[in-house]
Amino acid sequence: YTHDGNKIEQMISPSMTIETKGQTSITLRHFRTMEEFAGVSFQKRQYSIALNNKTLSWLIVDLNAIVGNGIYYVANPFDGYVQLINASMILKPLNNWFTEFRFSNYLFNGWNNGFHARINQDIVRFKTTWQFSREWLMRLILEHNNFYKDLDLNLLLSYEPTPGTVLYFGYNDFFQRTPSLKYQRFERGFFAKFSYLFRF
Repeated sequence: YTHDGNKIEQMISPSMTIETKGQTSITLRHFRTMEEFAGVSFQKRQYSIALNNKTLSWLIVDLNAIVGNGIYYVANPFDGYVQLINASMILKPLNNWFTEFRFSNYLFNGWNNGFHARINQDIVRFKTTWQFSREWLMRLILEHNNFYKDLDLNLLLSYEPTPGTVLYFGYNDFFQRTPSLKYQRFERGFFAKFSYLFRF
């Protein structure tokens, strides 16, 4: 609600979860949402299914999908078909090392007065973290976005001699795809950060 008492959002979301042996769960959910954007009220109906599996101590798998109608957020908004798919896999071969693979797809398809809007965005993300001692940790992230045609690389090294006192060293590299389909470095940089916890 706004300060004037006007309703701008409302959500009803019944769900059902089924749990099986082997630490596997399946969740079914229905979303019924009222959302106001740019002075227009939209009624959204969406359905989702989610699967989570932790059968193996070193492997976690998550899958979920949402379909229904959604909003195209522009000055003159309108609704259309929306599809969202997420998949992730986490590997923990060692107690101090884990690696995550994540894929996300967002699809919007709609028409408004002869104007066709279609968005198809894929994001692929790789993340690995290695805690090779109590004080030292290293993290690497690679992410590709086909909608913005960019590739990001982030490397972080942290040193924490005592809880709350941390020294960070990092490197960022950002590439964009050119019309010739080659990736060209857009920017890169190094950074350092120090954090100290004062105790009284």
